[in-house]
Amino acid sequence: MTKHVQMSVAITVVILLVAWPAVAQRGFLYEIERTVSPPVIDGVIDEASYPSAPYLMTADTLGPDGGSQLNDTNNPDLTATYWLTWDDEALYFAARVTDPDVVYRLNQGSPLNGTDGVQLCTDHLNQRPANVETPGIHIHDVVPGQADDPDTAAYWQHWNGNPPDTFPNAQWAGRTTAEGYEVELRLPWGDFQPAFPQAPTVGTQMGGMFLLMDFDADGLIDLWWSSGNGENIIGTPSRWNDFVLTVDPDVDYSGDGYTYQQKVNLGLDPFTPIDPDASYSGDGWTYQQKKDLGLNPFSADSSGDGVPDLWISQHFDDWVDKALDPTFGSTVLDPDTGFTVRNAYQRRVDPNDPSTWPDLTAVPVSNAATLALLVMVMLGLSALSIMIMLKRRTQ
Repeated sequence: MTKHVQMSVAITVVILLVAWPAVAQRGFLYEIERTVSPPVIDGVIDEASYPSAPYLMTADTLGPDGGSQLNDTNNPDLTATYWLTWDDEALYFAARVTDPDVVYRLNQGSPLNGTDGVQLCTDHLNQRPANVETPGIHIHDVVPGQADDPDTAAYWQHWNGNPPDTFPNAQWAGRTTAEGYEVELRLPWGDFQPAFPQAPTVGTQMGGMFLLMDFDADGLIDLWWSSGNGENIIGTPSRWNDFVLTVDPDVDYSGDGYTYQQKVNLGLDPFTPIDPDASYSGDGWTYQQKKDLGLNPFSADSSGDGVPDLWISQHFDDWVDKALDPTFGSTVLDPDTGFTVRNAYQRRVDPNDPSTWPDLTAVPVSNAATLALLVMVMLGLSALSIMIMLKRRTQ
């Protein structure tokens, strides 16, 4: 092994040793897929509005590097399923908990840590701090309402790094069910403090974590985290999970019939509907006008033959069929010279008036011949210069 290879291997090992602990501590990566239809925050989870794969938390999933559990009361029937989704306006959170013994013990005006509920922890700026007191670290408590009174559901955002009214526009709802309870939460992007440097969009990454609080009637408590390795991880955001905003490229998010990927390929905003009165082809025709004619509303040349639709419409009858024909540009107008429709457009002449066509009967000087002539001239001048220099030296 050469010294260079040995040095490269050593550097790689050092990088891995330095980077690996930080990567391993972040737990799983949760992809938050954008929703087409924002959830209605009513405490009744509509899974169709939450396209992201759900995260299931059970006692069996809380293994090494897979989460933490505190004060295990051995409740095999306890499970929690979490969803997140997003749009331009907000982050949406939902949780469905199966629990045969729902304890509703809400103390208004104090942290909701004394009753059954869930928490969503967010590090929206992806700061990865070691201290939960860092501004921008938010812990969102949501507890269900009583079965006969959903309005008793409650939400509380806390941690000492943030004022208690940080999310004044949050919406929440919850209810108890025969199997346990469900809660939903809507967090407007504009309520997150400090503010996002840029509006959240595809690829925005943040730290986050799910937490389940379960109080039994006897006062024993289970606390489950989606991160950590058997220890209380709530105070160390650097070891929370990674959340990233994503989309499905095959989904139409704007409701105009074009998928996300199609819009991106066209250079358009994939979340903004097509404006039928706007021109996307650059030829003055609106989207709707070209669509009604059967032409490509995003191109000035629907057939791609090198001849614009507008020029064809100005010079030919039955022009729509011609504009859609990919071979029309190669149509020969003058068999003697091979002059085509495309040639007429390129030379800005009337394809229907031969008197405007250029004289192509003269044999043109090819580029190769022109280049050869220039080379000969240059060589001749160089030779003449050399002769003059030699003659001066002999004098």
